Amino acid sequence: MPKFTSETGREAGRKGGPVSGKKKQEQKNAREAAAMLMHMAATGSVKQAITKLGYEENEQTYLNGLMVKLYLMAMDGDLEALDRLMKYSGYDPEENRKEAESVAQIKQKNVELQIRIKELELKMQAANGVDLDAEESTDVMIYLPAVETENDIDALNEEYESQFGEPKNEEDELEVVAIQMPTEVNTEA
Repeated sequence: MPKFTSETGREAGRKGGPVSGKKKQEQKNAREAAAMLMHMAATGSVKQAITKLGYEENEQTYLNGLMVKLYLMAMDGDLEALDRLMKYSGYDPEENRKEAESVAQIKQKNVELQIRIKELELKMQAANGVDLDAEESTDVMIYLPAVETENDIDALNEEYESQFGEPKNEEDELEVVAIQMPTEVNTEA
């Protein structure tokens, strides 16, 4: 028996590639052919059964004929047909339960996320000196560019004066205070 090596593996892959592609193409063709047959206009006894149940002319397909047959089998007491019909029509209790659990989990995650966001907002406010217990706060937070040196402060003051001129009185003077800026600030509202 020959020993399996990387070379024999490559050779097997080269041989299997075209075969695999041909097999996938055949499966695709079979699916397309089945879909085409299912959507063809029904004839004969299938058309008569569909018509009796009130299907419109454009809905009288073999697919709907199969659903009618499944329905009639279920009505005659075939529990397997009933089970399949229930699943196809969206009344599968197990699937509905799984979907409801999934929706509930997503809602729970959203609630937890909102709580976490609120906690982070409160921590950020507390870190920036906002009085969380005050009824009304007169503090205004202004986020400025990071200031590294005294020259940066002087440059900011000069830029202010060039845009707005000298302050008219003491109340109009701005006080530049060095503060620690967060390295990342989320600007999304």
